[in-house]
Amino acid sequence: MIRTLLLWTCLSYFLCIVSCAPSSQDSQTEALANTEETPTTPVDSSFAGLIEQKHKKHDWYSHASLSCDFTLYFNDKLRTKGKLTMRTHAGMSKLELENGVSLYFDGQDAFVYPDSAEYPGARARFDVLTWPYFLAAPYKLKDPGAKLEPLANLNLNEQSYEAAKMIFTQAVGDTPEDWYILFRDPATQQLEALAYIVTFGKTLEEANADPHLIRYENYQEVEGIPLASRWTFWEWKEESGLGKQIGEAQLENFQFIDAEEEADYKAPEGSRRAELPRPEES
Repeated sequence: MIRTLLLWTCLSYFLCIVSCAPSSQDSQTEALANTEETPTTPVDSSFAGLIEQKHKKHDWYSHASLSCDFTLYFNDKLRTKGKLTMRTHAGMSKLELENGVSLYFDGQDAFVYPDSAEYPGARARFDVLTWPYFLAAPYKLKDPGAKLEPLANLNLNEQSYEAAKMIFTQAVGDTPEDWYILFRDPATQQLEALAYIVTFGKTLEEANADPHLIRYENYQEVEGIPLASRWTFWEWKEESGLGKQIGEAQLENFQFIDAEEEADYKAPEGSRRAELPRPEES
């Protein structure tokens, strides 16, 4: 009797183990599931894609705005000194100068405050749009209407850089006839320099005869995003390269602003609209 009871208990225990164990097919399925890799976003290895990845485009656009102290010299003379604030998409901006004058761009119109300020309207619109665009340049390469054309490598100070020319295939901004030549460091994928023309207030022929170049220097990381804290401006020709240095900008105290309402780009009462220049105006 005891022997029969023991046999029955062992048999029941064995049947329980067999019925509860996963099948070999289930085990294989589970093993495959455990080893399956999480899908990843394909790497964009294009000229623009490598620059965007290096400059952390996704992180840049996770912030609403950026502010910094901005000081600009041209031809050894102070041109601009104040606080620059801009939307990260560069569609709105303001420049609060230390002399009490402020420039605003609300996405459509530019303004000078106060309206009595002796600040030419054409220059005001240029300043409040151009410097934010240069700051956001690594993130503007795939904007609607922008087209990149690959170029042969170009040299700066005897160092070779991968290059591409950016033109605009449709009316974009105030000066759709502008073009830019981008220099990408092949070792770091960082945007090293940007050659450009300014058709703002000029004819296209005049602008093409006088191209300049901005060089991005002294990169520093701000919340993991590389930002150039020094810009140098140069005379430049595609055939002969750099000429003499004509300007320099210092950018300090970078600060990202996450809430849209914390940065107001609406011009206050007592402002005047900054008009577009005519081509004959300088």
